[in-house]
Amino acid sequence: MSIPFKFLVQRSTLLKYGLLGVAAGIGLAIFGFVSDQSMPERAALQKIEGEITKATQVTTKRRRGGESVRYELVVKGSAPEPITLSVPQKEISEAQVRSILPTRVTVEFDKENDVYVLTSNGRSVLTYEGSVKNRQASNASMEIIGGVISALSALLAAIGFWWTKRKVAKEMAEWEAAQAGQQQNSAQAAG
Repeated sequence: MSIPFKFLVQRSTLLKYGLLGVAAGIGLAIFGFVSDQSMPERAALQKIEGEITKATQVTTKRRRGGESVRYELVVKGSAPEPITLSVPQKEISEAQVRSILPTRVTVEFDKENDVYVLTSNGRSVLTYEGSVKNRQASNASMEIIGGVISALSALLAAIGFWWTKRKVAKEMAEWEAAQAGQQQNSAQAAG
């Protein structure tokens, strides 16, 4: 007896959540992989020389707990308007930020204004290699977490599929038995 998959999905919340988890895990893994592939080459970075006039710690809270912390550095260069650049807290400490205020800096950053290289008075505060390594490690953890979420969700979906198929098959067998009994009773009453 074949039971359509769509029917099973409609009947099982466990199967629905399992399939959604698989999709979310795959999405997270793909995001980590794509972010890793889109890391800019050093030659593609923009460069500015100037003075850091302001540094602010910005905390972004996520809906499901956790938070992201970064420093926004306002750099006044040769352009009339200062530029605001961003550095993840994982890559620079508060003491390092304080040490570069207000000093002459050279900054290399990407099109999203994320800092990859920061030099203050000839001293390297952030290196390109270190920044890339930290960001690749973060992206790799997203890929791993996405894979784990997908695997666990696939297991959940399989359990939901098995349980619902078993339950529906039992219900169908009971219904068929009841129909057969009803037909037998109708035949006996007519005869």
